[in-house]
Amino acid sequence: MKFSIAALNDVPLIQSIANECWPVAYGNILSKEQIIYMLDKMYSRASLEHQISEEGCEFVIATIENEPVGFASWSLLSKEIAKLHKLYLLSSKMGKGYGKELLHEVVLRAKEANATTIELQVNKNNRARLFYSNYGFEMASEIVIDIGSGFVMDDYLMRYKL
Repeated sequence: MKFSIAALNDVPLIQSIANECWPVAYGNILSKEQIIYMLDKMYSRASLEHQISEEGCEFVIATIENEPVGFASWSLLSKEIAKLHKLYLLSSKMGKGYGKELLHEVVLRAKEANATTIELQVNKNNRARLFYSNYGFEMASEIVIDIGSGFVMDDYLMRYKL
């Protein structure tokens, strides 16, 4: 697996992967309407460009044999705390250790930035919470965030000490 940092011209690639991953990841958890709403809110061209250019989010694109298979997004919240915003892998590549490799790449980048902790939010019903627990993330709290249009994110906040 190889990694590269996304540029603004990679936004369509990120959107394509997200559009393929989200129905698989959230189809049994969220309504179709909420999935569409959240994809539009977080993965529109304008939103992704803002995340990269204005919010300091680094998108790490994962490829296998030059084929993009997933991405992660992270940023520093403070000098010591990094946040993993997104980590998605095509379903055909899941269960093969690639997600762990991608997460490990983010951990290395956060360490290089002198972070001491990585935080993430994961839907309470998302099986990915077990993936993060197995990696060493620990439950910190439960949070419910109103994201508009009558939808909420009902998540666990998890932390990993570097």
